[in-house]
Amino acid sequence: IEVAGRWKDKGADLIHIVDLDGARDGKPKNLESVEKIIRTTGVEVELGGGIRDLATIKDILDLGVSRVVLGTAVIKNEEFSRECILQYGVEKITFSVDMKNKEVLMEGWKIESGYTFHSLLTRFQLVGLKRMIYTDVLTDGTLKGPNIEGIYDILVSTSLDLIVSGGISGVDDIRRIKNLKRVDNKRVSGIIIGKALYEGRIDLAEAIQVAEEKSRV
Repeated sequence: IEVAGRWKDKGADLIHIVDLDGARDGKPKNLESVEKIIRTTGVEVELGGGIRDLATIKDILDLGVSRVVLGTAVIKNEEFSRECILQYGVEKITFSVDMKNKEVLMEGWKIESGYTFHSLLTRFQLVGLKRMIYTDVLTDGTLKGPNIEGIYDILVSTSLDLIVSGGISGVDDIRRIKNLKRVDNKRVSGIIIGKALYEGRIDLAEAIQVAEEKSRV
């Protein structure tokens, strides 16, 4: 709660939370803590990790979570991905793809799915998805910079709003990602920052300012 309040004070209007216990066990484990964050700080939250059925999505939204992030369940089950969008709408649902060497991982990065991103992309677009999160597993938590080539490859392959995660180490990384664009000038719509904030390598207020700057190209 204290940390969430700190990010809110720095200008965050949406906090990305991953229930790692839930991702590994296939069922959310930290909903009480998430509810306390929302109730105490009033900040909007998007939550992922172990969310595998419609009933759980309803329970999470009823807690006050603004957006539900789905990964393993929608990769495994095309019908489930369609039902999520139909029942709760594109503003409440986001799909997340975790990738390692172009292989999509599932269940808290434990299992290879057998899919590449491009093999999932058509399905995601057909069900009406609006946005997706792309995480490069090899850079996540390393503070060595994002996989710019991988981000660009995803960006030019999809019409979805793309949010990227993994390896962000400073505001220059934000600028590098901002400067990526498709031929129709569409750009990455959001960046998730984690470890760099906790280790003091990025000031969130500065990061938000940089993100809102007019791109140079």
